[in-house]
Amino acid sequence: MISKELDLIFLHIPRAAGASIQQVLLKLYFRSWQKFAKKGYRGFEYHYEKYSFPIFQNLREMQISSWEAKKYTIFFVLRNPIERIASTHYSLHQQSISNKDILPTDFKTYLKNIKKYFNEDFTNIKDNKVYDENEKIILDVHSIEKLDWWTKTIDGAEASCKILNFDKINKEWDKFKKTIGPPGFMKDNQDPRNPTNSLSILMQNTSENFNYFDYYDEEDLKLIHEIYGEEIELHKDMD
Repeated sequence: MISKELDLIFLHIPRAAGASIQQVLLKLYFRSWQKFAKKGYRGFEYHYEKYSFPIFQNLREMQISSWEAKKYTIFFVLRNPIERIASTHYSLHQQSISNKDILPTDFKTYLKNIKKYFNEDFTNIKDNKVYDENEKIILDVHSIEKLDWWTKTIDGAEASCKILNFDKINKEWDKFKKTIGPPGFMKDNQDPRNPTNSLSILMQNTSENFNYFDYYDEEDLKLIHEIYGEEIELHKDMD
């Protein structure tokens, strides 16, 4: 999600509060854009009308180069991969109920398939989906990729990003949002009569109410650390 007027890029990593943040950006801050419209300020208008959500795009898919990345405030939410990957499995399994093109697997098989993906053992990959020999979807690439897949530019450089901690998202978002746009643009303009404008309430409404750590046995934990160890340590350092 990108706004050239705000010099802002949001990397929407699946299962990490992205849908809630995107709703706030497109709806709550759209009202702020209207306030500044008389000054010729466009805000998110173009993207508000062009895109549906959720939008999962990395910097390369946005065609952002290293020199362009320096012009933007780029941010994303970091969720502990131990939780996030289990959540992506749950999401894919739920989608398989209505989408017969998706092959449901148990969690242990899902993790092993992710490992195979990073070992480049799969060759049938198209439209950011991994397919088995029967043309069934077994992995969604956006849901399992590591951080550098999101943050590298089209010329291979690592972009500087602001990282918000999923575990402290309401507090960190309330502070971060005030830095976006011109002075006064991101001030708290929530209407108490419309609680959907609250990120915390949106998060509550979409909460899965699962303890994803219960998904893992000792073998699974070893595998998830092997794949996402750096990301897990980065999240730990943010606590």
